[in-house]
Amino acid sequence: DGLAGFTFGNDDPGARFDAPYNLYLREALRSYAWMLAQSGRTAQAQAVAAQAAALGEAIVRGFWDAQEGALATFLEHGRRWHCCDLVQAQAFTEGLLAGRRGARALAGMRARRWYPMTFYTLLYQTLGLRDAGPAARQFTADTIVRNWIPMLLQDATSFWETDLQDADFADAGSLCHAWSALPVYYYGAWVLGVRPLEAGFTRFALAPYPDRFLEAAGDIPTPHGPIHVAWTRAARGLRLDATG
Repeated sequence: DGLAGFTFGNDDPGARFDAPYNLYLREALRSYAWMLAQSGRTAQAQAVAAQAAALGEAIVRGFWDAQEGALATFLEHGRRWHCCDLVQAQAFTEGLLAGRRGARALAGMRARRWYPMTFYTLLYQTLGLRDAGPAARQFTADTIVRNWIPMLLQDATSFWETDLQDADFADAGSLCHAWSALPVYYYGAWVLGVRPLEAGFTRFALAPYPDRFLEAAGDIPTPHGPIHVAWTRAARGLRLDATG
């Protein structure tokens, strides 16, 4: 698949750059800037945020492959090579793909042109494509169904590590794997539509995505008590009740 077995370094550090690692670093910098801001260290937060912004610009400038219509996975001696859905999803999550570039990358993901994501990395697709338009949201909803409904149809009571079940990894695949629990997040943050805007849900957004359902109801636990949401489809949208 081109992603397994690659390392953090080589004999010539300037010879190859890896998009996933740079995107993970940008994610870490943004998270660190947020933590600094929360602790009142505003100047430091702004400095780290500026580093993250500069890195984001460099990622797009260095890895964007105009012919492929996507961010390449590797940049080696000036040559961009390999494409995968993970890098595009990471970039969407980081807000680096928008406009025409975003449309081209999304089209490639929907057409399954590149190596797909595994269950645990699908979190980046779910985080990154929620606000990327109706086609992106439908694509993500279909991805959830395609990967997790087979578990239900086989009476699974826990989430599998991969779609190969216990046959994966030389018959060592896990049938109860925490990193495959993405639907738990999806149905709360997307279908019920509750997402925190500040730490601890002090402020939160309520914007349900009905997907293919006629109705939905549930509770989102927070440090301040549960947020209860229930909605049903109506003639002009959703009829929604929320308390919390």
